[in-house]
This record gives sequence, C-alpha cells and structure tokens, in this order.
Amino acid sequence: EGNISLHKLDDTLSKFNTISLPKLRCYFCQYSPDGSYIVAGGDKKLFIIDTDAYSYKCLENKDDEIYCNIAFHPNNLILAILSEKTVSLSRLCVYKQQIVHYWDIKTQKFIIANMPVLKSSCGRDLSFSPDGLEMVIVLEGKCVRAPVPSAVNEKICQYLLFILHQLIEDAKLPEDVMLYCGNILLKTFAL
Repeated sequence: EGNISLHKLDDTLSKFNTISLPKLRCYFCQYSPDGSYIVAGGDKKLFIIDTDAYSYKCLENKDDEIYCNIAFHPNNLILAILSEKTVSLSRLCVYKQQIVHYWDIKTQKFIIANMPVLKSSCGRDLSFSPDGLEMVIVLEGKCVRAPVPSAVNEKICQYLLFILHQLIEDAKLPEDVMLYCGNILLKTFAL
C-alpha cells in the first residue's frame, strides 16, 4: 500500500492528512496549478486525488501502452498523459511511439483530439506553456514543440473567434485581411 502525506508548509514535520492508495509503483507525482488535485502514477495506473475530499479515482492504461509522464494544463482540469506504445509490424520490425492523451478530470473522460503520434524510443517529459496554448514534449534526443489541440482549449478558441468577429464588425476590415486572420486562427488551433 502506498501513502501520500499532506503537510502544512509552515510545519513540514506534522502531517495534515494521509491518503492511502493501493500498492503502486510511483514514478511521478504532480500537483495541479491550484493545488486541488494530485496525480501519482506509474506505468500502469494513475491515481487522481481530490485534495479537498481526500478521495481518489484510478485511471488504468490500455494493455498495449505504458504511462511515461504527466502534466497539468494551466486550467487545472485537463491532464496530459504521455504514453508509450510498442508497435510490432513483424518479428524483425518493432518500434516505439509516444502518444499524448488528454484526460478531463471533471468529466472523467478522454478528450478526443488528433494529437500526432511521435516515433521515438522513449518519452521523457511534457510541459504546457503558461497560457496553455502550446506544449513541449521531451523525447529521446529531441524536444517537440506543438500547439495544444483546440478541443483542450475550446474556451480560448471561442474567445479568439469572438474577437475576430468584433474586429470584422467594428473595424470594417477588408475581406482579404479577414480571411488571412481566420486562416491564422485555423492553422494555430486545428490539430
């Protein structure tokens, strides 16, 4: 059995509370930006802990994938999960690919986003930009910078489209400028 102990910052010697988890090989553990969730996990299971209710949900991976690392989106409610999958085309042709999944903590469902599969022998880490629009994925020997799918940043995309619409209405933009701005938005957020 594994325990996660919560301590007060001003008195780290005394425990505030302890959350008991089933037996777990814990390779990573992270707080959400606002401190309302902790995610602890290993290659097969993630425990998503609600720090206010002192309860947890277990997220088990698919049989053919292993969890490599996690990162919280700045909105506190989306968890990016870096998974590794071994693909076997034949006995002689085996390779690994890295996949980023997005888990909505509130709905407890995966967000369907067309994140590209990354061919690499090892996924190390991932991190969001402060505004949540981009992420960096650390792979064996390289870093990949990618936009976060619009399904994850739905509210931001709606806001940007609203602003574009207001510019069109208020500023009486020429049609070619309007199309150019719309294309930039689509290229930025369409994945």
